[in-house]
Amino acid sequence: MQKKILILLLSLSLYGANHLVDEPSPYLQQHKNNPVDWYPWNDRALQRAKQEHKLIFLSLGYSTCHWCHVMAREDFEDKEIAKLLNRSFISIKIDKEEYPQLDAYYQKIYQKLRHKGGGWPLTIILTEDEKPLFAGTYIPKYPSYGSKGLVHILKEFALLSQKQRQLYAKKIQTTYLLHDEEHKPQQSFQKDLMLEAQQHFRNLYDVQNKGFGTHPKFPHPAMLLALLHSYQLTHNKQLLLMVENTLTVMVKSGLYDQIDGGFFRYCVDAKWNIPHFEKMLYTNAELIEVYTLAYKITHNTLYKQVVQESIRNIEQNFGEDGIYKSATNAESPNNENILEEGYYFLFRYDTTLDYLVKHMIKVQDAKQALAYFGIEEDGNIDGELSNPHKTFIAPPYNSVKIKKLLHLMRKQRTYPFIDYKRNTAWNALYISAKLYSSVCDSRYKKEALQSLKKLLTYNMKKGELYHISVKGASLTKAALLEDYAFVTQALLQAYQLTLDKYYLHVATKLLQKAKKKFYKKHQWYLSDDTFRVIATMQDGSYRSALAVLMQNYLFVGSIVDIPEFYTLQKESLQKVRSSLSHHTPYYATAFDLYLKNHYGIYIIKSKKKNFIALLDYNFAYPFVYFHIIDTISYEVCGVRSCYMNTKDVNQVKKMVK
Repeated sequence: MQKKILILLLSLSLYGANHLVDEPSPYLQQHKNNPVDWYPWNDRALQRAKQEHKLIFLSLGYSTCHWCHVMAREDFEDKEIAKLLNRSFISIKIDKEEYPQLDAYYQKIYQKLRHKGGGWPLTIILTEDEKPLFAGTYIPKYPSYGSKGLVHILKEFALLSQKQRQLYAKKIQTTYLLHDEEHKPQQSFQKDLMLEAQQHFRNLYDVQNKGFGTHPKFPHPAMLLALLHSYQLTHNKQLLLMVENTLTVMVKSGLYDQIDGGFFRYCVDAKWNIPHFEKMLYTNAELIEVYTLAYKITHNTLYKQVVQESIRNIEQNFGEDGIYKSATNAESPNNENILEEGYYFLFRYDTTLDYLVKHMIKVQDAKQALAYFGIEEDGNIDGELSNPHKTFIAPPYNSVKIKKLLHLMRKQRTYPFIDYKRNTAWNALYISAKLYSSVCDSRYKKEALQSLKKLLTYNMKKGELYHISVKGASLTKAALLEDYAFVTQALLQAYQLTLDKYYLHVATKLLQKAKKKFYKKHQWYLSDDTFRVIATMQDGSYRSALAVLMQNYLFVGSIVDIPEFYTLQKESLQKVRSSLSHHTPYYATAFDLYLKNHYGIYIIKSKKKNFIALLDYNFAYPFVYFHIIDTISYEVCGVRSCYMNTKDVNQVKKMVK
């Protein structure tokens, strides 16, 4: 009888829904019918591994990840691999957007074991007591792409005895995982890091193709922002030129959606031609901020246009109930209903030419438009398919109409899947950027303030912030350090634009709560749970949440005069002295914090009505802030002291300049 029940349970796990069936995450829902007996990340799964003395197979990814889908089709829908996993492993599927702290931890393990950056899908094999044995990313079923193949790897680890597993895990721990440079004792800041930082940026800069690094080519908005601030401080035109060249190339390249606006996550090639077609809320949020600052500095209307197009695209495709979904997939169904990467965004020359001509565009104008957008007869990306980008050919006189027709041509296709999680941190990043970009369109301010209110309504309950919400589902995932960091940043941006002390009050309360939750024994952690992961100042897929949080402590500690806040950020900055000195571009947000500390922030204090003449003033100095106090004059202060008290607003402008 017991044998029959065991066979029945096995057949259910192989052919029916697994333990993911009730999970709200769209990524986990994509795997609920895999023959793999997946568990979500929870104590039940980890306890079962201990009880049955089984290895743990972790698979981390997200719903709009192209290679996650490829590995799912090749491996996790395969009955042979499912049989191997179900027999010898406890398999846990993790949405890395639900648990960025877990992802950060296991990405670091991958980096230390493989001596290179990780990515998604991330594949980790652990002992029953969660000690690392193996780390990989995408792994095909059989040997390919330099990988042994998942079948071979699973069989190899399944054969290890308990003693062999522990010895292997101990060797990995002592050889690879004990050292952490960022948290070693650091020397104090003895000199200005600006010169050596500039050299590090120049060394990483791609002179030929623009941007930073070789390939894959990421936009690195944190680096661009730090360089713009450095230019504002030093007036070194070489720094501005690096940024301008990069911003101009990116917006004309395959990284940017030339038809609908908005940026893809990255390009696989050094020349910015071939993107992975995911659009992430955080990528666009950070780039909107960079292009806005570049517009404020240079008055280049191209940058303003990029901001407006990107915001329009986010509002149309990500907006929901006043806040925003997370990301769009790279894949979409083709005419045969088969998922194909980039299908929604790509064009064939002949069918596109025919479409334009049928819609009353002259043949010569249509050909000129296709040449202008780089839509080639032989394709520019895959076979006959072309990804639009701007060429050096002049646009036709009716290019606006043609662009609208290309948009309508796309609309006949099915739009890629949109991950419907409302991520608190990413929403706050976008809201903050949209507030900042109100210099490009005044209506953004009102819209963003409404979204901020909605975010605190949907993703906060009884005064407690949560990490994500899904429409119709309960709030379950407690907020992380990154949620507190980016929400307080958005609140402080709102305070600067409205001078409404409500935003400052809420931000201060959240900063006090963040310290209580995430700061333990002089160490910051990404979450407030049993699986504590040390927070880092190094930027990742988006800017370091810890570095942003420390910038917020500097801001609030200075204007409200909370010495504890000021000390917290100073101590955290001190811990990354060596990393800042030797690896500045990868610590760009922390470098911004250093600049604020080293060069100083200006706080202009006065009555609210006195700021009418200053709110829209474009200060050349990057770190100028406003604060409401009960005085008829203007006070211009730093962190420790005030430099001026005057009733003349022009004297204030002159002094800051």
